[in-house]
Amino acid sequence: LSAYNLFYRFKRIKVLEAHEKGDNSQECVRRLITAVPGLEVHPYAAAECPPESVEDHRRTAIRAALLENLSAKDPSKRSHRRSHG
Repeated sequence: LSAYNLFYRFKRIKVLEAHEKGDNSQECVRRLITAVPGLEVHPYAAAECPPESVEDHRRTAIRAALLENLSAKDPSKRSHRRSHG
């Protein structure tokens, strides 16, 4: 998958996690979407920590969220994308 698809898959996971916890507010979704990837839970970490540790934290958080879900979804469910011929 492309980096673009992985980015939005990661953000979707974060929004669904918030929804499962009962936080369905528009403000929460907006905060999750605009947050730096990997710092959704700790939005102020970038200002409080050294840049190296922030990057390590982001990398670890993103990798953990996507580790089990890196492959593309089953294309058989996409009935609008049929091969003609």
